Amino acid sequence: MIRSGIPALRPWGRHASWIAAWFAACAFSQPATAQIPPQTAASFPSKPIRLVIPNPPGGVADSLTRLLAQGLQAKWGQAVVPENRPGASQMIGSEIVAKAAPDGYTLLLGTHQSHQNNSGLYATLPYDPINDFVPIIRLTTAPLVLAVHPSVPAKTLGELLAIARAKPGSLNYGSAGNGSGGHIGMAMLEQMANVRMTHVPYKGPAPASLDLVGGRIDALIDTVFSQIGNIRSGKVRALGVTSLQRSPLFPEVPAIAELGLSGFEVVGWFGLFAPAGTSRDIILKLNTEIVRIMNEPDTKTFLTNQGLVVATDSPEEFAQHVEREIAKWTKSIRGAKIKAD
Repeated sequence: MIRSGIPALRPWGRHASWIAAWFAACAFSQPATAQIPPQTAASFPSKPIRLVIPNPPGGVADSLTRLLAQGLQAKWGQAVVPENRPGASQMIGSEIVAKAAPDGYTLLLGTHQSHQNNSGLYATLPYDPINDFVPIIRLTTAPLVLAVHPSVPAKTLGELLAIARAKPGSLNYGSAGNGSGGHIGMAMLEQMANVRMTHVPYKGPAPASLDLVGGRIDALIDTVFSQIGNIRSGKVRALGVTSLQRSPLFPEVPAIAELGLSGFEVVGWFGLFAPAGTSRDIILKLNTEIVRIMNEPDTKTFLTNQGLVVATDSPEEFAQHVEREIAKWTKSIRGAKIKAD
């Protein structure tokens, strides 16, 4: 059932922000422990925690969730149960958590898709990405890379953009589909560089990557992890990464922000959310323990090899990130007139 709409370019910062309102409510209401039985806040968790993954089984989302589950269970002695609830661009799993009891026992592994992309792509959502959740922690970022087929006569980003300016629409680029991160990222690049290329949507990242390697498309923005083998083997040429910093997996490839497009940043992310109304005590307890898990050397090594960068934001920092990215991505999506498949 549709619960709320996402208006065009919601003016998040025009009045008191949702972040300030949330903390004001905590300050002027009863103590957080009064929202749930006091012994629950003190002894949390006292029963299994359900961690909803809005993605299909397999892949990096599952790996990250199971890593968290093992770490929390080892610390607290309570089961943390990952539950895949995919579908509808991650809306099914997200709605489940939005409607769950705000007691800390149902959490969401949210992503850039569930919050910032969906906010710009859909006029209405079955949940409000801001008001229906409390951010706990941004776990990781996932840099992307702009790669071209070796037959493209561009050794640098500047040369690629020069071709696009000289012959608008002559270069084509693939993506995992309309509204995917790679599609939106390339649209942002076109907007900032004032160039036009031709979009070729695929049904998923794998066929787009195959056609890039085969030379049937010229360019692709894809995850670092997916393209690292192709880059190292010379099957594709990396022109730049989409994070503000270079990727530790191939530090020789510059960030696009270094190459004349200052501030360009298009990264995926994974983060943990609880239903709105969850006690701040529980939010902070979860954040503190997860920061410890994420900063363990073995955890960092494993995630780096998956193409991820550990983030470990505070709840406030993560809330600000979500607010900022929703506004930025919504502006680009609607400016490029991108529609979801």
